[in-house]
Amino acid sequence: LFFLNEHAGILYVRPLLVSTGVLFLSYPPPCMESARAFIEDPGVDCAVISNVPLTKALQTLPAGEGHAEDLTRPGGFASRTIEIFRSTAKPVVVNIDSGALYDPLAGHLEKAGIPVFRRADEALRFLRLYVDRMSREAGR
Repeated sequence: LFFLNEHAGILYVRPLLVSTGVLFLSYPPPCMESARAFIEDPGVDCAVISNVPLTKALQTLPAGEGHAEDLTRPGGFASRTIEIFRSTAKPVVVNIDSGALYDPLAGHLEKAGIPVFRRADEALRFLRLYVDRMSREAGR
């Protein structure tokens, strides 16, 4: 997750480490609950959810031969991300900064209406433009 905050006209972008690498890779539910708590915080206006989908614990591949993953499985990264996205009115985008192997994951999230980017800098740039526009329209 990345935290975007603007103060005195300066945009601060800080990576938010929601867990240790071991916790993130081994136990996706706590990581996603940390993401949910972060997004629900009243001091947070928007978020980029970014993962490293290279672990079967996250269920980031489509069902197929040679592995036991299924990106549509309840409790996996995709289903939890969709739940978080649908539970908030805050802008949330996803970054999947990995290769073509994870195109099905990106497509699945996009079909659920989630903006998906394949590079973190593009996700942050888009979210910045979106938040700026929404702020101007709201008269902030």
